Amino acid sequence: MYLKKTWILILKIKNIIFLLAGLVFMFIGMADISSLSAYYWGDWNTVYNARSTPGSLGLIVLSLALFIVAALSNNAIKRAGFYSTYFEGILYNKITYNEIAEVSGLSRNYVYFELYLFRFIYMKNYSFNKDETGEYIEPYSKRISCSCRNCGAVIDKMQYHTGYCPYCKTPDVFATVISDKKVYSISNEFSKGSWDKTAYICPSFRAKFFAYIIAFTIVLCLIFMLICMLIDYSGKINNTDYLRDQLMSGTSYYSFELIQKDMKNTMIWVGFFVGMLIPILVLTFNRVRLLIIADDFAKKLVFASSPYIDITDRRFSVRSPLSTIKRMRKVLQVRYMRNCSIEKHNGALTIAVARRIVKDKCPTCSAPIVGAVDENYVCQFCKNKIINVIVKN
Repeated sequence: MYLKKTWILILKIKNIIFLLAGLVFMFIGMADISSLSAYYWGDWNTVYNARSTPGSLGLIVLSLALFIVAALSNNAIKRAGFYSTYFEGILYNKITYNEIAEVSGLSRNYVYFELYLFRFIYMKNYSFNKDETGEYIEPYSKRISCSCRNCGAVIDKMQYHTGYCPYCKTPDVFATVISDKKVYSISNEFSKGSWDKTAYICPSFRAKFFAYIIAFTIVLCLIFMLICMLIDYSGKINNTDYLRDQLMSGTSYYSFELIQKDMKNTMIWVGFFVGMLIPILVLTFNRVRLLIIADDFAKKLVFASSPYIDITDRRFSVRSPLSTIKRMRKVLQVRYMRNCSIEKHNGALTIAVARRIVKDKCPTCSAPIVGAVDENYVCQFCKNKIINVIVKN
């Protein structure tokens, strides 16, 4: 509800186009530079002053710029998703910059800059306001009610955030919220008992894990073979016996110099491909690492005894609390985990578990809200009257 999904999809397609265009420009620029360097090896002044050199270097610089823009855009989209998830889980309409900065791990000024910029590009439905306490962000969602499913008691929003009903002591509490002209509910499903770890990891976890493992293995093997090839050529380029055998083999070569230039050209390309594959190797390794971290967190969340986990709890946090929260941020940003989030309550960071957000559904029976044309809507299944389904401007 806080993301401009259509525009984000367009930007993702743009990033893919930038990456493909960058690869093409890099290939064209490198082909010319490689050919010149191999033919005029050692005569770098001639290579530098060649007529095609400025254009080739320009294409390489342009390709690097396209790679950087695509990477920055992808990272911004991830952070926009992180902010959106946080806004959806909050039941009060006043969020300070310091609070978001602590949850996201960014500085206050950087959070302000990003949220101000994202409002024009990636996000919607929030505004910047100021009162006697200072500046804050106001999401366009309003809490209609907050109550206990077990005893029906109306619960204050701050008491709700403790995870338990103050009357019957059960964690089966929920809130009805209006946002983006639709009603949805935020419920705490911790009372449903123990879940297995699959409840906390993304549905495609296994497929992603094996895909990244296979990709990492393939890229690692390619780099190993290319490096072996580079070492082999380095040892043969000045080997007179090898050059003589190549010259006498009946190929089109008629001098040692031509053979050496062709080998140098190949070595330049091999080095180029190794340089291109190393970032891919690092990326796939990092994704595998994050998937393993997400799996480890999920295993620990299964044994949680409270809907809100203190990050200093040694049963959950083997490392330092700062390290734990950093790792949790990373897996949440890439959406490898679900039904959990980082939240700040009573001045401390906690990990909230078993939180479910149901959008555009009846808060009583969870049936979809369809055909709503008035402020009040009667559910077609349970006949419950839902107020403020559509807000009139």
